Amino acid sequence: MADSISRRYPEQSGLPFSSTNPKERLKLLLDELGKKQNRKDLTWLGIQMGRMTNHPPFSYKYLHSVLKGTLDAGWPLKHAIEMSFLRQDGVHLLKIEAKEQTIYSEQEIDGLIVLGTVKTCANPDCYIQFVSDNNRRKYCPFCRPTKRR
Repeated sequence: MADSISRRYPEQSGLPFSSTNPKERLKLLLDELGKKQNRKDLTWLGIQMGRMTNHPPFSYKYLHSVLKGTLDAGWPLKHAIEMSFLRQDGVHLLKIEAKEQTIYSEQEIDGLIVLGTVKTCANPDCYIQFVSDNNRRKYCPFCRPTKRR
């Protein structure tokens, strides 16, 4: 197990930083998935990594060229490789992409994940940032005008 972690995360195991290049990481990912460097397996891997990162599928030719060293891996492929390793370790995709923030609420809920866009209150005297439950809402709960009927 410790050997597997040192191969997956070489920057944490004291190995040289050059071992984190995408070509070696892609080979390691294929080995851990039990896949070979053939057309069928690379096509399958490209589709899976594309789905995971909301990118178009990575083509067989692109992955094969990265493995051969004729093309440099772009940011989307590097990101997909890292997400694949984290996914194998059992980390949920929402937790991979999410950033930890401090949220104040009246109730305490452990392990809460809030998915939403943070907005700043439209009142020029208020600097509160809030997560809205309605896309059209401009004011925080404290500055929201009273309802008119």
